[in-house]
Amino acid sequence: MEFGFKFFVFIVFMSLVSFAVAYLAYAMVVKYWGKESSKAKFGQYIIVPAIIVFYNMIIFRSIESGYHWMIGSIPLLLVGGLAIYYYFFENRAIGGEPEEIKYDYYDPKDNPKKRSKKSERIHEARRKRGRE
Repeated sequence: MEFGFKFFVFIVFMSLVSFAVAYLAYAMVVKYWGKESSKAKFGQYIIVPAIIVFYNMIIFRSIESGYHWMIGSIPLLLVGGLAIYYYFFENRAIGGEPEEIKYDYYDPKDNPKKRSKKSERIHEARRKRGRE
């Protein structure tokens, strides 16, 4: 019973650590390479998962020494520190304040279509017949 509970707690802990490492790695990829470039796609699909697996392997190797809780807590503390920094010093949420979106709808009255004389005659005939 004791081993089962410790194992469960360790699995939950590793899930949280993996999420924190993924968040930090993705944030670094986006900061340095952006979101749309080929380097960014490479970072998102290859580098971020590789960092997660590498960090998990470091934690698994440290189980015998007993330091796996401290090593695993580092990314959690970093994510918590980032959250506190953005909350208190940037005065905004982690995701940022959404900017007001201004929609610029196309209004055909502002830019009437240019029509040839032949096209204008056809449309005028349709208007007279009540089709347009």
